[in-house]
Amino acid sequence: MIKDLSSYQLGDFVMFSESVYLEIIKLYLNQIWPFHFVSLGLSAFILYLLFRKVKRRWVFLITGGFWFFIGYFFYSQNLLSITWVAQYLAYICYLQGSLLILTAGIAKADPSHHSVHSVQRHIGLLIFAMTAVFPFSWPPLVFGYGPLSTALGTIILLWMSLRKRSAFVLSLLPTLVAIFHLLLFWYFLRN
Repeated sequence: MIKDLSSYQLGDFVMFSESVYLEIIKLYLNQIWPFHFVSLGLSAFILYLLFRKVKRRWVFLITGGFWFFIGYFFYSQNLLSITWVAQYLAYICYLQGSLLILTAGIAKADPSHHSVHSVQRHIGLLIFAMTAVFPFSWPPLVFGYGPLSTALGTIILLWMSLRKRSAFVLSLLPTLVAIFHLLLFWYFLRN
């Protein structure tokens, strides 16, 4: 039994080609037009709020909304047509969005009491800006409507804004989404 499982490769679970995946991405980008500009504007607003060191309530609300958007439009409406995993990824997105919105409702989610060194904060902002501006895939999928960039940006936001234990717990679901997409891209690069 164990030998049988070890004979599987990543390609045995990917039931679509890179060209099919890219077509789904193009359809998705056409479907959500002109949300691209709204997403970039909200990402800029998040960066502004982070530089101002104000309460993170709006940061969590906006990011939670992004997760609902990706869960519905990317996974349920598009990627589900080529893989059954998309439905579970959509549920992960809905749960992550709910957790972020719940976190926004908790008054103690304010990081002003959280001591983060200035250098660490700036490095975190730089990495967040990179995931918000520079796409990890082509066509571009950036923070707010791209699942990988949103997952990575969310993880960084959580670690910048919350205490370690809370950040760790809330980072688990975005980590699953990021792992899925990184494995998918790795598979496409290898083939």
